[in-house]
Amino acid sequence: MNPSRRAALPIACLTLVLAACGSGDPPAVVGVVGVPQVAGLALQLTRIDVAAVRIDWTFDPIAAGYIVTRDGYELVTVVATTIIDAGVEPGYRYCYQVTGVAASGQIVSGSTVGCVTFI
Repeated sequence: MNPSRRAALPIACLTLVLAACGSGDPPAVVGVVGVPQVAGLALQLTRIDVAAVRIDWTFDPIAAGYIVTRDGYELVTVVATTIIDAGVEPGYRYCYQVTGVAASGQIVSGSTVGCVTFI
């Protein structure tokens, strides 16, 4: 894990198209563009050892790959729908999220954040 490298997380954006064009009237919203449609990925965390967790998520047919983040930092980019993180330690809480990315690099799906504590 490289802490200086932030993960690409889905961020909703909103662009408003305004119409007023010198009429003296206040601007009016005439359209909304740029709101990405992101499908949901079901995330499942399974502790498989004292220092390992299996991360599974649902398949997205549009995604060419998946970015798995742990605690907000990119852990790995894969094409599979499961990985094992054997780099965890007892006594800590770890939070994971998966983002599906199309071949173009566009974010097409994402999971909620799931956390697990190793005692």
